[in-house]
Amino acid sequence: MNSVRIKICGITNADDAMACAGAGADYLGFIFHPGSPRAISPEDAASIILGLPARVTPVGVFVNEDPAVVASTIAISGVRIIQLSGDELPEAALRVTVPVIKVFRAGAGTDSRPGPDDYRLYACMVDGGVPGVYGGSGMPADLSLARSVGEGRRLFLAGGLHHGNVAALIASVRPYAVDVNSGTERRPGVKDHRLVRLFCENVQSAIPY
Repeated sequence: MNSVRIKICGITNADDAMACAGAGADYLGFIFHPGSPRAISPEDAASIILGLPARVTPVGVFVNEDPAVVASTIAISGVRIIQLSGDELPEAALRVTVPVIKVFRAGAGTDSRPGPDDYRLYACMVDGGVPGVYGGSGMPADLSLARSVGEGRRLFLAGGLHHGNVAALIASVRPYAVDVNSGTERRPGVKDHRLVRLFCENVQSAIPY
């Protein structure tokens, strides 16, 4: 029997962080990509992370960032895992001292785009998206890719998840964890606490496997 973990991304304030933690989130994502409408500074993330329950793991999200900036951000913010959401090559996962989640989208594992076997990772994430947009698009993931990537690996399933579809997607893909962002928002960077609760309840009540 497997209990699916919950990651809620795009945290920008303490009220939302505590609401997500209280609803049952296991991971909270803090986006350090300046181009995101949900971006947060390392210092602001640190003030939120200090107040989190110990069971909740803060994750720092980066997109094609300089390794020195990644290292500095980890030190300042206190994130315990990082998520590489861009076009990072396998060497990027070797340059940090915390566990790494790497995001894969359609086309991963081709001659031009490395696949999961090329990286040393804590977990893989399969996300949807459109060209030039690195997450938060609300586009569904390629489920066949997700099933393939999830064979023998920790899989975080992302892309267009919300309380209305998450149970069916869990049954179909059987991920280690699900990742939600826009599906729990009132607007980019601001969570709707009712949607947060509904999402977590539907994950927790999904048929275990």
